[in-house]
Amino acid sequence: MCFEGCDSLREIPDLSEVPNLKELHIQSCMSLFKIHDSVGLFKKLETLSARDCINLFIFPCAINLPSLKDLDLLRCKSLKRFPEVLEENNNELSLSLGGTAIEELPSSIQKLLGLKDIFLNESESLNRVPGGILKLSQLQNFHAESCKNINFFESSECEEAATSSEPEDLVVNLTDSGLNDEILASPAFISSLYQVTNLCLRGSSFTVLPASFKECHSLRALYLDYCKELQEIEGFPPNVLTFSAMECSSLSSQSSRMLLDQAVLKTNRTFNLPGQGVPEWFHYSSNAAKLTFWFREQVPAIAFCFVARELQPDDIGQSVDLRISVQIHGLSNHKSNYSSMFIPDGITDFDEEGMEDLERKKIHLELDLNNPPPVGDDELSAD
Repeated sequence: MCFEGCDSLREIPDLSEVPNLKELHIQSCMSLFKIHDSVGLFKKLETLSARDCINLFIFPCAINLPSLKDLDLLRCKSLKRFPEVLEENNNELSLSLGGTAIEELPSSIQKLLGLKDIFLNESESLNRVPGGILKLSQLQNFHAESCKNINFFESSECEEAATSSEPEDLVVNLTDSGLNDEILASPAFISSLYQVTNLCLRGSSFTVLPASFKECHSLRALYLDYCKELQEIEGFPPNVLTFSAMECSSLSSQSSRMLLDQAVLKTNRTFNLPGQGVPEWFHYSSNAAKLTFWFREQVPAIAFCFVARELQPDDIGQSVDLRISVQIHGLSNHKSNYSSMFIPDGITDFDEEGMEDLERKKIHLELDLNNPPPVGDDELSAD
């Protein structure tokens, strides 16, 4: 059933006599203000799309939609309430709730056990989210950028949805969502992160990354760029492989040194850090895009660092391809490619796989910025 763009439609009436309805498309119905409660009880409804219905403010107070796969309420900016979920639903499901006036996601939303993606961007009235939603075993994307008042609360409902197995990729993006020290240190927030693998807190206002972040063992990537009030990092997730703290201008020297230590603590890590130059403990340095040196016997672990000028707006999103070429008397050539987003000051360390057979031979190693960043005075170093 489709009423897309029907400006004269003001209300979706009782549709109980259409029990087999599978799709309801009512996008961009500018005069629509009400959807009847019966729409929330269709057993076969798979798609409900009311995006850009800017005057919609009466929605079913409760839903039991066991076949639902896609609920799209994007930019329904008059909608203040998300319905209670009456029964568990194992279907793979996507929720698009960005740009609404929804103030709270009820605890019962955790009954949507098949929830895969939820988009809440620019829902500035949203202030209560059950932390357990991030423990749903099928969830892959939780995006709440520019949700300025977001907060997480503890809920015991549907705790069995959490999984203790090896985590799937779960991306949580809370960019520009006003997270402060109180929220970051709350047990509800920390416990909700235990399954998260990729966490973005860019543009937040907290001053301390609390010690409790050490408990986030699933976390593989952490982005703190433009957290300009961040001063101290008291707890660092132990399994993070990708870390970025671009433009964290208030970060203490002690925390900066700790991050450098973390960068070389394990192999295959990429750290993007604020700073003014190459650390003194790097033994080899060059202002060119290439760095060449020789060594004998066992192939060592190698850390390399490149430093560039201050990031400009046009640089955002550009990438740097780092090509590592290993040559032995010009006969062998082992190459690996590492890519990272271009930011000022990047540090990566690695222990090149497949090089064990090169032991006890004279080795010429070349580090090459294959696609140099748009800067005029680069410095490349290795240790």
